[in-house]
Amino acid sequence: MKTLLFFACLVGMRVFGAVVSDGTAPLIVNEPAEHFFLACTPLKEAAEPDAFASLWAFRFPAGVDLSERGVERYVDALAGGKLTHLFINVNYQRSYFPSKTIEPVWTSIDEPGSNPTWFYRDMRDAFARGLDVYAVMIRRCRERQVSPWISFRMNDIHGVAKDTPADVCAFWREHPEYHLKRDGKWNWANGFDYAQKPVRDRMCAYIREALERYDADGVELDFLRFPCYFREGEERKSAPILTAFVREIHAICDATAKRRGHPVKIAARMTHELEKAVASGMDAGVWSREGLIDMLIVCNMFGSIEYEYPLDAWRKLVGDRVALVAGTDNGIRVNERRRVLNLGEYRHWMDTMRRKGADGCYFFNFALRPFRDETWRGLVGEAPTEAITIGPGDSLAAAVERARRTGVWTIRLKGGVYPVTETVALDQRDNGLEIVAAAGETPVLDGGIALRNGEKTDDGFVSYDLAAAGFPDPKISFKPFGMGIKDPAQLMVYRDGAALTEAREPNDDFTGVTEVLDASNFVFRANLPLAEKLVGAKGLVAHGYYTHGWADYTLPAEISRDEKGVVFRLGSLEVLPAWGHLLREGRPFRLYGSKLFLDRDDEWFYDRAAGRIWMRATADAKGAPVVAAMNGPFLKVDGTKGLVVRGVTFRCGRGCAVVADKTEGLVFERNVVEKFGLNGVVATNATRARFSRNTFRTFGSSGLVLKGGDRKTLTRGDNLVVDCDFSDGGRIVRSGSHVLMTHGVGNVFLHNRFHDLPGAAVRFDGNDHLFASNVIERCVLEADDWGGIENYGSPFYRGSKIVHNVFRNIGGVSKWNYCGQCGVRFDDAISGMYVYGNRFDNASRGCFGGVQVHGGKGNVIENNLFTGCNTALSVTTWSRENWLNKWNLAYEREKDVMPLSETWRKAYGDAVLKLKDEPARETMRRNVIVGGEGLVRYNGPSDRVEVVQDGNVCLPAGADWTAVKDFDPLPSEDSLGVRKE
Repeated sequence: MKTLLFFACLVGMRVFGAVVSDGTAPLIVNEPAEHFFLACTPLKEAAEPDAFASLWAFRFPAGVDLSERGVERYVDALAGGKLTHLFINVNYQRSYFPSKTIEPVWTSIDEPGSNPTWFYRDMRDAFARGLDVYAVMIRRCRERQVSPWISFRMNDIHGVAKDTPADVCAFWREHPEYHLKRDGKWNWANGFDYAQKPVRDRMCAYIREALERYDADGVELDFLRFPCYFREGEERKSAPILTAFVREIHAICDATAKRRGHPVKIAARMTHELEKAVASGMDAGVWSREGLIDMLIVCNMFGSIEYEYPLDAWRKLVGDRVALVAGTDNGIRVNERRRVLNLGEYRHWMDTMRRKGADGCYFFNFALRPFRDETWRGLVGEAPTEAITIGPGDSLAAAVERARRTGVWTIRLKGGVYPVTETVALDQRDNGLEIVAAAGETPVLDGGIALRNGEKTDDGFVSYDLAAAGFPDPKISFKPFGMGIKDPAQLMVYRDGAALTEAREPNDDFTGVTEVLDASNFVFRANLPLAEKLVGAKGLVAHGYYTHGWADYTLPAEISRDEKGVVFRLGSLEVLPAWGHLLREGRPFRLYGSKLFLDRDDEWFYDRAAGRIWMRATADAKGAPVVAAMNGPFLKVDGTKGLVVRGVTFRCGRGCAVVADKTEGLVFERNVVEKFGLNGVVATNATRARFSRNTFRTFGSSGLVLKGGDRKTLTRGDNLVVDCDFSDGGRIVRSGSHVLMTHGVGNVFLHNRFHDLPGAAVRFDGNDHLFASNVIERCVLEADDWGGIENYGSPFYRGSKIVHNVFRNIGGVSKWNYCGQCGVRFDDAISGMYVYGNRFDNASRGCFGGVQVHGGKGNVIENNLFTGCNTALSVTTWSRENWLNKWNLAYEREKDVMPLSETWRKAYGDAVLKLKDEPARETMRRNVIVGGEGLVRYNGPSDRVEVVQDGNVCLPAGADWTAVKDFDPLPSEDSLGVRKE
């Protein structure tokens, strides 16, 4: 146990305020006032200087929420390993707690001209509802045997150069006579003059107020933020003034110690350059001899890490009574650029300071996210995190209940298979909970049942009784499904990790409708050799693209015979969406639902009436098939904040793996989600979620459905999907089940790979999304009239950007496709989108170009490369009547979103107002097409749309496009898609 012995004299050791009983060198971290709030909210680290010359970078939550439990969990991550002291900063120029002496930062929210930092509102709301973050930090530090001190910045100048309302306090603005009148970097001329008694009195009052509010072990007087306190030329002679000020602070601490019943110590931080410190009026020698301070922290000032601290001279000045601590800021300058220190540099600096005789080490401005910061964990040692560890024989639901009772943050899953038979429900009680794989192990949550002991028949088949195998509802009635219909959970069968195919006829393609008898009731003839044997058969279903190549349906089927031959009739047409489906001659379909179709070892047939799975006997010899049994979601999440799921495999369910609603800061990373009859993960009303380094594969419908952001206010969802691999979606609902579907505002998709899909890879609705550095390949292999990335249906879906992606081998070669496939499709009035710096390689078929616009306006296609494409852009031109009809329909549908509100006008300017009546116009700038038929194809009268072209280049097939002038370089392909660790 790290029992702290405050300033006791130890034999053979210098006196120090927190020498631990095992002799461990003290380690101190100064925690800036806002760091916890940054861990609860996103921080946009870099804005783009121009049209995507660089991509946005985001920092996302550390898995905590703005609650008492979230604060405790944050401190737990900080206060582990070798850490002995946490210095908690509570002010810049304004206060970060509701002070009566210095106004809090959040009072700037309503001040004229203010542009307050986003988390000020979070701070205000937290204190308003009774959550004092710093009080909870102090309590939790003591519970973790870490000494909590309060740190005060004595002369902060953030924001004073520009008189920033959100940073500068009223006292500074109202009293220019108290400003320093001197020149110097960092605008120190604008700091407070400590020769002025009201300045000193105000800071003394603030420190007294803080110590009345917070029960700390000590205070830090941070004279290095910022190191000018007197007017130029008056520093040395003013040293007695600063000494008297420190005496007053010492008296305040003594009085507080008597009231609290324990010592309240004082640390002073100043520059490590002794002569500069003395010249600035900081007489550390006098402070030490008079016993005014207990710890002296000598530290560099921002800039670059330094190693030549004159610790011997400092020791001679302050003697042995005061603990001498070496501190460092967090950066180093290399080639005139500053970067944050890495673990090796921190360790080398620590070793150097200890050899020079420092009593301890201190880190300022660490700017860490302790939950995932490898430098932090390596520096102080892994925090001794309390965790519940379970194995395959244990219940995850029971572990969650135990975590709720005990307040444990982490549930660790050992490797192995965990059979899933019930949904685990998580809610607000589970804020900050981590469900993670044990180190180096792979836990698998599995909702499948292995089918064994099949009954073989003389005709070469084997059947498996689902009830006998433990299947919960073996006789599942059929419900129609397809695009626009709420899909029922579907049965899927696997062997050796691969999905098997439900027996069908034909096997590898479709057959076509040869004669339409009743278009509205889907009655027709077709040439299907097995049809004669299926007349009157029960349980048949037909899957097909009956009207459009972009919409497939699976419907009940009956086969009968009339005087001319076999007749097919499809039922339950009332389930079809009301967008005008009529059966068309030549449209493709195929049949399921008969044992007669079992002609391959990788097929299965489901006899619904008997509750049995049938396969060929030769397939049985290859091992037991596995059938998806779990119907509900494995995890159902409602309203959590900071939930973390990491390193877990979710496998084999009839429905979804995870269904989450109203989550904030969900972290879903390094998971595998595979083999689900519906979707992998569905996250609705999500904010600041991070999906990182996951694998999504093999779904009846979609891999990830992500909805977040408020379109009415254009508030960003700030959800991030990064370094994920998506494949093999749409196995059941083929056309409209994009492996990634997103809706809302301001979600970001970076460095993902989408591949091997029958339909579109991505469908996005809403506004202001970013798709960048992704690879989309081998998509739209079966469906028609789709793009690799697809946006459909409303001119009010605006502002999204598709940047620096690769679209490769999009579209299949099929006699059933009559329209086209493409890399990017803006379908039905999509307007105001931006496509920049992408590569389209063999990414257009039929009448589509690499980018296809269907009736939209105001899209910009800039600096893209097209190789092996028919054309760069294809435009389906609309009549004015068609456009107005679509615009009015969309407006009626979305008027609750207020697309003409002042919020929207500010975001999109007059474009949103003029859109209805503007002429159709698209813009193409600086694109290059190699080979192909040209830059633009018009699908309809070309005089209905204007394509503004500027600087585009057409080259013959095989030409060197890299020599084209005024073409911005594209990122190398090996830098796109999922990045290496």
